[in-house]
Order: sequence, then C-alpha cells, then structure tokens
Amino acid sequence: MSFKLGLFGLSALSVFLSCSAGAQSVSDEGFLRGRQFAELTVRGAFGDRTEDWSFYVYWTSVGSDRRTQYAVRRVDPQAGISWADTKTCEPLTAVIASMAALAPPSVSIPGVYRATPPPPPVYDGVQYHLSFSYAAWGDDAAGELAFGGNYDTPVAEWHGRMSEQLSNCWKASLPSET
Repeated sequence: MSFKLGLFGLSALSVFLSCSAGAQSVSDEGFLRGRQFAELTVRGAFGDRTEDWSFYVYWTSVGSDRRTQYAVRRVDPQAGISWADTKTCEPLTAVIASMAALAPPSVSIPGVYRATPPPPPVYDGVQYHLSFSYAAWGDDAAGELAFGGNYDTPVAEWHGRMSEQLSNCWKASLPSET
C-alpha cells in the first residue's frame, strides 16, 4: 500500500497520474477543463487492465437556485472515453459521497512501533491510485492528498462498488453545461 501527501503544489504522484493517460487529450473536457477535483488510476501489473477516471465539479442555475453537479470521465483502452453526470445518473451522487468518506491509510514508518506489521505488497495485482486536488489540514491549511493500494484495499473495494453503481450511466458525449 502506498501513501503520498503533498502540500502547495503538485505531488510526484499527481504529476505521474496526469501524464499516465497516455495519448488522451484534455481537449475532450470541454467546459469542464480546470474543474477536475480527483483522479483514479487503475493499472494491472502486466498491462492487462488500465482505466483512468477523472472527477469534475460544475454548477448549474435554475432561476436563483445554484446547484452543484458532478461529472466523471472514464478512459478505457478497449471502450474509449465515456461520461456520466449527476443530472442524468442518480447513483453518481452516492459515489461522490462515498469517495469523500474514504479514509486514507495510516502512516507506517519502518522501525516505529506498530501493533502488527503491515502485510507485504502484492506486485502482480491491480494497483489503484486515488488523488485529490483539494484537501485540507483542518480548516486553515490547503493541501493535496493521494493514496492507493492493491486489490485488498478500501480504494479497490470502492472502485468495484462504483463500477457496478455506474454501469448503466455511461454515454459517449460530454455532459451538458446547462
């Protein structure tokens, strides 16, 4: 399991994640460009599975009522680019809430007392890395947060539930701005 926390700037993991989409261009983000708040990458050890998920926030107005909306873009080498949004996919609201509830792993420093040693990493499994552009230390210090792990971690379990919940939501077109 890996854990990386960077403050006030791009963490190395964030840079890796933003470059990992390969030849995918950000031009398909349309009006969502610059509104990404999280990213999930899923990588198989031997290239057997690859997915990139980008999570976006935007706002719509109905009269004087301003509503927060979310969209997610999934890039899969076999399926291509697909989208889901909270206006047309009710389960996405629960997915976003469950993302916010994910607890990061605890820090484990070699040689520092811990009741039980952490299990060894599994190098031939699927790796999951979740990064957030917006994180905070309490109420007064901004930061970034990224964590990940293998098949047996909360991130992997969340990915499995999310994939199932959003299975009927995907469409090829970018969500509508209005």
